[in-house]
Amino acid sequence: TSNHPWEISIFDGIGKLIQTANLKSNEAYGLNSVEYAPGIYFYIIKVKEEASYSKGSFISVNRN
Repeated sequence: TSNHPWEISIFDGIGKLIQTANLKSNEAYGLNSVEYAPGIYFYIIKVKEEASYSKGSFISVNRN
């Protein structure tokens, strides 16, 4: 694992950037999907100063 800070970016189903957070190495990011309107979302996690990244998706079924 790298000690470099990392960044998480969350996009909605059409690719619009919804949120970005910068975190320190080994810091957890709590993703609470009820904060988002119902739909499909995508995320990219980038390790700064490196070319590595991870990506994935989640579904929000917020019924509020």
